[in-house]
Amino acid sequence: MRKESLNIEFSGEIELEVYDRFEQKVEELWNKLRQKIEKSSKPQSRKDMERLMVIRALNSFLRPLPAKERLERRTGEKFSDFRFSVVVGIDGEYRRDELEAMCLERGLRIGNNKDKKELAWELLKHEFGDFGND
Repeated sequence: MRKESLNIEFSGEIELEVYDRFEQKVEELWNKLRQKIEKSSKPQSRKDMERLMVIRALNSFLRPLPAKERLERRTGEKFSDFRFSVVVGIDGEYRRDELEAMCLERGLRIGNNKDKKELAWELLKHEFGDFGND
């Protein structure tokens, strides 16, 4: 088996967010594995456990976040079920170019990285302020 190292520099907002999630997941898995080792009468080697922990943490990032959680992370706001359902409704009713046009008409920044739900949220926030906050 060949050993390889991977060095990554995290600088952008999304990259730092991913790193924070990874770090939390590694800590969570490490705690679970440590408990498993303490309970086990025949523990695996520490290196095997660490390797397994990193593989599981990396694997969890291959699965995308649920839409609500992804929107919350990208906007930095918490969404009640009602708020999110309204955003999803707007997302389903309008095409991206229509949402962008509405945002531009109101003088809102659309940015290249915003998805339809983010654009819908920008419009709702602009029109209704702290809309539907429980």
